[in-house]
Amino acid sequence: NAEKSNTGIRYVVEQPGKGPLLAPGDMIMVNYTASLLSGKVFDRVNDKLHPLTFRVNRSEVIEGWDQILQLMRPGAKWLVIIPPELGYGRRGNPPRVPGYSTLVFEIEVLGIKKDG
Repeated sequence: NAEKSNTGIRYVVEQPGKGPLLAPGDMIMVNYTASLLSGKVFDRVNDKLHPLTFRVNRSEVIEGWDQILQLMRPGAKWLVIIPPELGYGRRGNPPRVPGYSTLVFEIEVLGIKKDG
């Protein structure tokens, strides 16, 4: 039952979240698990005290994340499948991610970090 974005990202909403959609420039906090289609996990952050923190749509993460996050809300938890062209592309991210890899992420948006 995956939905599909207009750029080919597939996603399943496991928890919708509440509040406004995340917007470009928002400083957000996320936990995630990243794996290949084979199920092999290549990266993970699962720490509510020290989550991954970055600005949305500022090229601080892969293009697929910048796109899909703008459809999410604080508190959301989604399973996201990102095609190679919106992930690491032809080069991959050696040695953990081969070229042309479709990526699978479990993304949980913990919240928007207020400046100051």
